[in-house]
Amino acid sequence: MKLRKILTGSAAFVGILALTFINGPQASASADQCQDGKFCIWADPNYNGDFGQSQNSQGNLTNMDNKTTSFWNRTGKTVVLFNYANYFSSVTGAGNWGNNYPYCVTVLPGAAHYDLKSVDPLFNDTVSSFYIGGTCVDSPSIRTFQ
Repeated sequence: MKLRKILTGSAAFVGILALTFINGPQASASADQCQDGKFCIWADPNYNGDFGQSQNSQGNLTNMDNKTTSFWNRTGKTVVLFNYANYFSSVTGAGNWGNNYPYCVTVLPGAAHYDLKSVDPLFNDTVSSFYIGGTCVDSPSIRTFQ
């Protein structure tokens, strides 16, 4: 019985953390709203628009799915961006990022970028999940932000 309560409590805690990411503050977006220890994303260039942040990996960005245009990694760890939910990248030419092999994007600690469209239009509005503290294991990293 105690184990069930602990697991239920843990699931509720994880749900609260996910909600912090999905329903983060929306008004007056700026880079200043990104808290230390978090990975932050914004829907618009220059750290504007819809905003989300998390200290934990996110397998499904829900309200921010395919909306990321700017980001800042304040976690102190490497973050890996994937173009599909559940830490998956495209393996066909029809998928986002359009190549015929799976790949991911690596974001080193402290890295930020104000406009993914300016790097490559294929990166803009395609992030669906991210993993904190990981590396591109099964696929090469096609871009590393430092």
